[in-house]
Amino acid sequence: MARPVDGARGKLIFLPWLFVAVSSISLHAQQGVDFSGSWVLEDGTTASADIPARLTVQQPIITTTARDAPMAPAFRTITITRHFANYARDETHDIGVIGGVVGGLPGQAVRTSSEWSVRWRGDTLWMEKWNLTAGVVTSSRIEIWRLDERGRLVVDLAIRDGDKVERRIVAYRREGK
Repeated sequence: MARPVDGARGKLIFLPWLFVAVSSISLHAQQGVDFSGSWVLEDGTTASADIPARLTVQQPIITTTARDAPMAPAFRTITITRHFANYARDETHDIGVIGGVVGGLPGQAVRTSSEWSVRWRGDTLWMEKWNLTAGVVTSSRIEIWRLDERGRLVVDLAIRDGDKVERRIVAYRREGK
C-alpha cells in the first residue's frame, strides 16, 4: 500500500519531473536545421535524372499552432524545387508526418501501395518513400539531408528499383559562394 507524501516533500519530488517534461518539450520543438536557400551541385559532381543540378529550398518557421496558440519556433514544412536539365519539379512535405496510399479494388488479389515519411533524426532530415506490390517493396527512395562543417548541404541518397540499389552522396554549396 502506498504511503501518502507530505505536501513539501511531494512538491520536491514533482518539480524535477516537471522540469524534465518541459525541457523535453522545448528540445523537441527546437529540433531541426534550416536548409532554406538556393543550392548548386558541387563542382566535379554530375547531375542526372536522380540528382538535380540545383535546389531551391524554403522552410518557414512556424510559431503558432493550428489553433493560433503560441509555440516554440519549429520547421513544420519544407518546399523543394529540384532543377534538372530541362525541367523543374516542386514538392512540399510536412515534417513529422508518416503517410501512405493504397491502390487497387476491393477483392483484388494484388494490391499496390505507397508509403512515405519525412522526419527529423537529430540534425538530419530523413525523406523516405516506398512503393509496394502485394506487401513487398518494389522500389524506394531515401534521402538523408544534413549540413556539413563547411556549410554544404550533403544529401545521402539511396534508390532501390527491384533488386538493384544505387547509393550516392552528393554535396551542394550555397549559390553565389
